[in-house]
Amino acid sequence: MSREKKQRIYPRFVAELPVEIITQAGIQHGTSVDLSIGGIRLRTSPPLEFGATVTLRFRLPWLEEDTVVESTVRWVEPDRAGLQFGSLRARDVWALNRLFRDSLPPPSA
Repeated sequence: MSREKKQRIYPRFVAELPVEIITQAGIQHGTSVDLSIGGIRLRTSPPLEFGATVTLRFRLPWLEEDTVVESTVRWVEPDRAGLQFGSLRARDVWALNRLFRDSLPPPSA
């Protein structure tokens, strides 16, 4: 399913981070393209299943342990996917906001 252009609730920021994606089928690896407080866009292969609930694990700067968050796949393209985060811990929100201060929004597509 491809994504539709919509007004976003949270601005996205460019961030390339390695991401572990834990699915019912096992573990795969991806790289973030951009992220926001609400979610993440990933480069990943094989493609994720639209609507699937997965667990993401990645390390944010300034934190000594990984961020682990349950997420829902909201759109899928052949080599990318957009995921909506479930509940983030306060320390993860703090680290994301600190990362955003030093980042640029992605170029308009």
